[in-house]
Amino acid sequence: DVGEADPIENLPVASDIPTLVLAGEFDPITPPSWGQLAADTLTNSFFLEFPGLGHGTSVAHPCALSIARDFLDDPLSTPDSACIDAMAGPDFVTGNEPIAAVRLTPVTIESFGATIQSVIPEEWDELTAGTFVRGESGLDQTALLFQAVGGNQAGLLLSLLTTQLGAEEGDISSRPYESSSASWQIHSIEVEGVATDVALAETDGFTVLVLLASDPGDRDTYYDAILIPALEALVVR
Repeated sequence: DVGEADPIENLPVASDIPTLVLAGEFDPITPPSWGQLAADTLTNSFFLEFPGLGHGTSVAHPCALSIARDFLDDPLSTPDSACIDAMAGPDFVTGNEPIAAVRLTPVTIESFGATIQSVIPEEWDELTAGTFVRGESGLDQTALLFQAVGGNQAGLLLSLLTTQLGAEEGDISSRPYESSSASWQIHSIEVEGVATDVALAETDGFTVLVLLASDPGDRDTYYDAILIPALEALVVR
């Protein structure tokens, strides 16, 4: 019951307040044409478009950030935008690039009262406790996750995870794997272009989950180079 907005809400903002309008060439949310439209009725505005960038332009590239800072220092002068000329287009990732050799390093993770010891790729960063990401770009979803919970809850964890991923039971393929310390069930699924392998084991009073998410083109390599070594090295206490 909020009613209708005042008609003025549908009119362009007209102002002579100094305004910097930045647009990314490939912004799917507020495209450059919208930025130019907004600038048309802002009489003291400066409109700049940045090649190869998307949304959040002002913090997405050092050139845009320097222009924003210069504008805030002197909002009445035309910003020096020479750095835009040196910007290139986007780098496209096709999924066919060769995977760099994986070097593994030991890791210790605290998870819900359990201590997990295993291995992770040396170059990957810890995003949150127990979650390690490759992070080659803002769109890179390649990750390795470790988690342990008390009791025998492998079925519950798998059910919760598949529900979260929006997967059906028939979409999952499963296989057993015997490591030196535990009997695993590895469940594999592909959802929205991400290959996900979930290894579950009930051992020493804990249910342990190891999840590898990767591009389908990388999956076979990372399965052998990361997931299996992580299971072989894993100890939980």
